[in-house]
Formats: sequence, structure tokens, C-alpha cells
Amino acid sequence: MDKGLNLRQGRFVAAYLMEPNATKAAIAAGYSPKRAEVTGCELVRNRKVADALERHRAKAEDAVQITVEEIITTLRGIATDQTQPASARVSALREINQMLGHHAPKQINVREQGVTLVFHLDGSQPNDLPVEADSAIAPRPIAPNESAQ
Repeated sequence: MDKGLNLRQGRFVAAYLMEPNATKAAIAAGYSPKRAEVTGCELVRNRKVADALERHRAKAEDAVQITVEEIITTLRGIATDQTQPASARVSALREINQMLGHHAPKQINVREQGVTLVFHLDGSQPNDLPVEADSAIAPRPIAPNESAQ
């Protein structure tokens, strides 16, 4: 039990950490259900209880701490791994983009097996035609009578 807390306050802290609902935690700790809403509100504002909650939260965060840099490194590995499916690589790029606060492009081009796949991210309908692999400016649809090289 945390120092400075009585038995019910300690139970409240444990219950609140499991489900952060002050009313439910107060009832679980043994406080009167009729006054649980008020008691729960009072307990989360109580300095000793609030300090205990913060200490336990900090311990939990330290136990599962992963940095943004580690997440981005993992996603970068997925995005550049040619053995990953194109959809996984696109999803990884989208996540990196979002984490870095960049605006998402309207489309992402992924080269796979000599063909550039175009993923439209703005909800527009993709072109069903194959796309020229090495277009200088932007991918150009290949007409049905042309061959994909």
C-alpha cells in the first residue's frame, strides 16, 4: 500500500488504475454507492491519492516506454523492405508521415516487380490501367494497345 493512504484510498488507487472511472473505483474501494460520484471526485483531487496515481502511472509508462524514434525506425524498415506487401509499405509511409506532422500526399507510387503501383489516398478512384514504371514527371497510364515494358 502507498504511504500516507488509508486502506480504502489504496483500494481506490488500485481500482482507478484498472479503470479510470472515479465513481466505479470508489464503489470498488468500499465507499458508499450513494455517494460514490462525489467521493470519487474528492479522491482524485486529494493530494495523497493524486500523487499515488501519478507514481503508478509513471511506473507503467516506464515499463512500456518506446520512443517515437524507435517507432519511426521500425516503420521505415517496413516501408523500405521489398519483401513486404505494397499495402504494408504504403501503410508504414502513411504512419511516418502522420507522426511527423506532414500532410499526406494525394497518391503514393510503389514500384513492385517492375511496375509502379499507384495508391490514391484522397478517396479518388484509381485508374485500372497499368502505370508506366519510369515516367519522368508523373506516372502515366498505359493505353490498352501499348505494352508494359
